[in-house]
Amino acid sequence: MRIQSIKFKITILYTIALGTLLVAYSSYLYLTLSRGLGEDLDIELKTKTKQIKYFIEEFNRQTFQPGENIDKNFDDAIDMTINLDEYRSRELTLKATNNDWLKSFDHLDLSEDYIYFLNVDSNVPAFTKNVNGEIKAVFLNTVDKNNSMQRILKNIRLNNEYFRLIQEPVYFNGKLKFIILIATSQKTLVMVLKERRDILFFSIPFVLVLAILISKYFSDRLVKPIVEVASVAEQVTHKDLSQRIKTRYNDEEIKIMVAAFNKMIDRLQKAFGHIAEFNSHVAHELKTPIAIINGECEVALRKEQSNNEYKETLKAVFEESKKMLKITEDLLLLAKADYVPENFVFEEFDLNEFFEEICGKERKIALEKEIDIKLKVLTKIRTLKGDALHLRRLFLNIINNAIKFTSKGGVINLTVKADQNNLIVEISDTGIGISSEDINKIFDQFYQKVPTDSHTRGIGLGLSIAQSLAKVHSGKVKVQSIVDKGTTFTVILPILSSPPKSQEAIYTTS
Repeated sequence: MRIQSIKFKITILYTIALGTLLVAYSSYLYLTLSRGLGEDLDIELKTKTKQIKYFIEEFNRQTFQPGENIDKNFDDAIDMTINLDEYRSRELTLKATNNDWLKSFDHLDLSEDYIYFLNVDSNVPAFTKNVNGEIKAVFLNTVDKNNSMQRILKNIRLNNEYFRLIQEPVYFNGKLKFIILIATSQKTLVMVLKERRDILFFSIPFVLVLAILISKYFSDRLVKPIVEVASVAEQVTHKDLSQRIKTRYNDEEIKIMVAAFNKMIDRLQKAFGHIAEFNSHVAHELKTPIAIINGECEVALRKEQSNNEYKETLKAVFEESKKMLKITEDLLLLAKADYVPENFVFEEFDLNEFFEEICGKERKIALEKEIDIKLKVLTKIRTLKGDALHLRRLFLNIINNAIKFTSKGGVINLTVKADQNNLIVEISDTGIGISSEDINKIFDQFYQKVPTDSHTRGIGLGLSIAQSLAKVHSGKVKVQSIVDKGTTFTVILPILSSPPKSQEAIYTTS
């Protein structure tokens, strides 16, 4: 598994995340257990001191006689507490005092504890038998006489072993009489914590190794569809773009990826087809003028000719070169409109001046065929935001096309109006119309149909350029036509502001 592969990253990230969670959760469990065991130990110590205090108080209440020495009675109670097991074995005191309350003391296990009693008045200590000299010295140094009236819980160390110690005051007649110290071993607590710590220490690495294997298995399954899709995608080449990627997986993300791949191939297939067709048309359109130029030059160089013949040759070469230049400019404009629309400059311009200029220029061209061009503006909108230079090219191409296919004496109407969102420009002619077979082809590049009474031939890019320029402006060009009746081109362009609710004729020119 490579370091830079997705499978490796998924496995490592999953393992790190799981390891972090395990360590955090295990630490939480360990600390919770440690705190819980410590609290249980403190409760046990408090219970023992409470029972011892109760034992001493009950012992004094049942055995103390007026006139006796109270300290001796306390000493007897302390002695019985310290040597309880011995008293039980010898059955001492129980019969003499008939003390049923001693049974409540039986459940206390003090055999492993270190117990220390300090008589505050006489300052005489009493210890359980398991307290030797060294431990006795620790006990004596442990007593906190400054806080003797308070309960104190703390950890101490005896014979290299940790103990939990409680210091508890004992009162008699409202006066502090004794201080009890009980130290109980934390051996069980330490062993439980050590066992838990060892389990966590050894189990976490095992779980992480298992997690690596599991995550590797699942990462392989997750990445497998991607690898299969990539494998199929590699088989798609420019020579055969008809193939489409299929998947047998139902994962939503894989479906999205496959759909995106197939759409990309669709676009590539369309683009390659367009390029192939475009190259074919360009080669065809440039082949003729190049052949003419080549032929004219070859004839002119073959033998000496008169000045008039050389002029005719140069004139023919000039005309064909102009045609080639026109084709080149149109192709560059198409490429600019289709692929670099950000190069267009959008500015507000005056609509009236714009269409007056266009109609004035086209009337000069139409004058030869005695065609009348009429302009009607049916909107109060005065400005439009767009690239005026290229919009002028759009309308000139459509009007030139109308002039070409309109017979002598015909009429071309240019009507400008608007709805709530768009400027609508209709260019209607009384020409020969377009058949249903041709109407779907007229916007194709290099498609052209030469009128019977025309001596000039275009290159078939005018309407294609018009449609592309309209798209750059987020608009469109629509066409309706009736054979032998005429054709209407409708240019729809978005406007900046909404027109007034009622539209009226502002002016009409012809």
